[in-house]
Amino acid sequence: HGNEIIKYHDFEDMKTKLVELFQGKLFNLTRIKDFLEDYKAERIAGRFIKLFEELREARERGRR
Repeated sequence: HGNEIIKYHDFEDMKTKLVELFQGKLFNLTRIKDFLEDYKAERIAGRFIKLFEELREARERGRR
């Protein structure tokens, strides 16, 4: 299982969970905020930039 915030089996299950979410009954807001922070665009972009830089450095080392 992944890091999804809301998992549902069908439309009715999704509807029930969304109602509970809006009523504040279902989810831990701290967990949701942490998830959103971990997967925000800037952080993901930074990870890709780091990956590409590491790949470039490895390629340059291989040419020497």
